[in-house]
Amino acid sequence: MSANDAELMTREAHTLKSLAGTIGAKALYSSSHELEQACLGKKAVRETLAKTLDELNIVLQSLSNLSSFSEPNNTKNSDPLISSAITSKLEELKTYLEDYDTEAVYVVEDLISSVGNVDFESSKNVKTQLVAISKALQSFDFDTALVHTCSLQSELS
Repeated sequence: MSANDAELMTREAHTLKSLAGTIGAKALYSSSHELEQACLGKKAVRETLAKTLDELNIVLQSLSNLSSFSEPNNTKNSDPLISSAITSKLEELKTYLEDYDTEAVYVVEDLISSVGNVDFESSKNVKTQLVAISKALQSFDFDTALVHTCSLQSELS
């Protein structure tokens, strides 16, 4: 292997490691790091490449499985697990809001993301309320966000 090939492989392993870190694929990140080190001559490349490819295939399969969730369906959501998860997240959000904790921002982002692909009977209002909560939090208006959260909890119960 030439020096140029080794340099290219090292850069590619580093890029894969960065991407894995960005999406939170910890095992792929770890194996990519090992591959990067191997390309620098610190370990056997062939073995670490095989491990990295295995981890990459797991991530690709997981991403492929997500595609079935990305298309909203036209049926009304009656899945109790989804409703329970959203109700639980709303309760968590309420606790953060009552404590004036900025962690509430992340919970709202999770909720908006979760509700984005679920069709509730009142999904438009749910999404509207979540956006209103998010906007209130952007202004650090925890009290208004709490009012919207309580209203949304009542609506969903």
